[in-house]
Amino acid sequence: IDDRPLSPLESAGHLLGPALLALGALHRPRPQPEPRTPAIGTEHDWLHLLLPYVPVTATGVVIAVSTGPGNPLTPFEAYLGWLGLGLVVARQMFTIVDNTVLLDRVSEGQRRLHHQAYHDPLTGLANRALFRERLTAALDAHRQRDRPVAVLFADLDDFKLINDTFGHAMGDRVLRAIADRLRGCVAEEDLVARLGGDEFAVVLDHRPADAAPTGERILAALREPLLIDGRRIGVGASIGLVVPEPGEPLSADALLRRADAAMYASKRRGKGAMVRYTGGNDGGPNADLPHLLAQALSASRPA
Repeated sequence: IDDRPLSPLESAGHLLGPALLALGALHRPRPQPEPRTPAIGTEHDWLHLLLPYVPVTATGVVIAVSTGPGNPLTPFEAYLGWLGLGLVVARQMFTIVDNTVLLDRVSEGQRRLHHQAYHDPLTGLANRALFRERLTAALDAHRQRDRPVAVLFADLDDFKLINDTFGHAMGDRVLRAIADRLRGCVAEEDLVARLGGDEFAVVLDHRPADAAPTGERILAALREPLLIDGRRIGVGASIGLVVPEPGEPLSADALLRRADAAMYASKRRGKGAMVRYTGGNDGGPNADLPHLLAQALSASRPA
């Protein structure tokens, strides 16, 4: 064992080395109340990454100075080296955990933003953007592979009367209850959307042959009064059903206009019913709504 006295530099290194190692291992970035500019943030990021290696470098310098030819490491110096390695590993483990938590938060934020972008905040149903995206994909499959598709368009009857009588807060609760009933009337793979106000729509691109029975289930479910805060509130709906012919080149907007026209025909007939669109050639994907309405209303007039 080397029992020669330590020089002042070596003594200082033995004292400062463990202190710097502990500081580097335990130091973490503090949350900033205000966002920093990219240049300053980058500088601090590099500082946090390099800080754990400063004491390791200092320890290596001290050991190199105190170790010469024929001078093996003392137990204390060996312990100091292992301590430095252990603290650096601990610091890296802390960094991995921090990064994992950060990635989880980012992923959760992305999922939340995606849900907010494609879902109605009141009912949790798909919104118009997601409905249009799903319907466009279904129509592409319809044109390219003759895959059938159907759309149900529902508009609540006299919903304004509920808002005027009980207030908009009650109207919102009614809409949420309606959304729950609509979910219970369709298959899991079908898409139910709230297009706005008291308008709802369903895309059936897996089993479109079930469109008519699904529409009847919706009508039957909405005929049952809602019980909210001890009040029995009756809400009906008028539904338009449209099923494009095989190979028919329709856009999502044109198909929705057809369903809208059929729904208005249902309201003209007395509300609370479902009408299937049976109009003739409407000019293809660029058909306009007045023409469709004229055809639907004409077909609904008694002979």
